[in-house]
Order: sequence, then structure tokens, then C-alpha cells
Amino acid sequence: MSRRCCSRWGADPNAIGTGGTTPLADAAFRGNVDGVRLLLAHGALVNAVSKAGTQPIHDAALGDSADVIRELAIHGADINARSRDDGQTALYMAAAMGKMKAVKALIALGADLAAKDSQGRTPLDAAERAGMTEVVALLKRTSAK
Repeated sequence: MSRRCCSRWGADPNAIGTGGTTPLADAAFRGNVDGVRLLLAHGALVNAVSKAGTQPIHDAALGDSADVIRELAIHGADINARSRDDGQTALYMAAAMGKMKAVKALIALGADLAAKDSQGRTPLDAAERAGMTEVVALLKRTSAK
């Protein structure tokens, strides 16, 4: 899907679809690295906000795709971006859902381990509340360094 192709068909790579997300967010959630690269190369906004108030970095974290997280970061994604309504970072979401590949990738990229959501909870708090013991252990080891 090139920009020229999109404009010929009247398609906008940043259009929010019926699900409330952009094509980039959808590709990020699915772990489609090639789709993410193609959309970014043709004008997709790396930090576009969905109707739910999340960005593609959040979708990549929920999809547990380390490769997509790294690709988004290369293209300028804010790895500490907060969701609009509850102030959760991608690391917070990944930790709460036990998405270990995403947690590791975000930590390696320098995600803020101490970032708090709108209720004052950190990614570690979220992982503990959700019973994600592997993630809890990783976050504790990482924050002890």
C-alpha cells in the first residue's frame, strides 16, 4: 500500500477504521512487521491515537511483538506514551497481561519502570495484581540493577 496507491484509491493510511484504530495499530497488534514497515514508509503516523486513546506502541505490546515494538521505536514511537483515559504505558499493559516478549523489548529500549498510571500503579504493581509471576520477577531484577 503506497501513498500513491492510497491516494489513487482515496485511502488514508491514518484513517481510523470502524474498530477505532488505524491500519498501523492493527498491524502492530497482529505482529505484522512488514505491514508496519510499509505503512510507516508511506506516511502512517507512528504515534497516532486511536479512539480508545492508545497508540500503536500499546497495540504492539498487547500483541506481544518485540519486533514491532523495536520497529516502532526506530521510527520515533514514544515508548513511554500513556493511554488517554488511564495513563497506562505500553510496559504497564504488557506487564499486566504477561506479555513477556513485549516487556523485555520495552525494558531494553529504556521504558520507564517507575511510570505510574492514573491510579498511581506501576508496571510492577500491575503484574503483581494480575499474578504474572515471571513478569514480576523480571521487573524486580531489572529495577534492582
